[in-house]
Amino acid sequence: MELARYGFIVKGPGYDPEEHRAVLDSGTFRTQVVGVSSTEQACIAAGHLADQGVQILELCGGCDQEAAARVLEALGGRIPLGRVGFDPEEARKVAAFLSAEDHEKAPTEDR
Repeated sequence: MELARYGFIVKGPGYDPEEHRAVLDSGTFRTQVVGVSSTEQACIAAGHLADQGVQILELCGGCDQEAAARVLEALGGRIPLGRVGFDPEEARKVAAFLSAEDHEKAPTEDR
């Protein structure tokens, strides 16, 4: 069987899976992207994508191993599930970026 229908779930604050979605369709290959803000929404979206004929599904790096396990369970083995990750050096860059971002958001004392 040839891969023709691919799904991707991206997790970010404020995403609503009913509103934040896109379809890229070349006529021979279709990609469905759904934005979610919680693991529970990801589980529901994964089921809907499988019901719509997606053959392979990937989760963004914002979904940790626990979230991936819950989505995998929700899928019940219907389709393969992958999770995007970073090579070790790039993961260090992400960690440094997120750490710096957290410091920028931290409240400062009035002087």
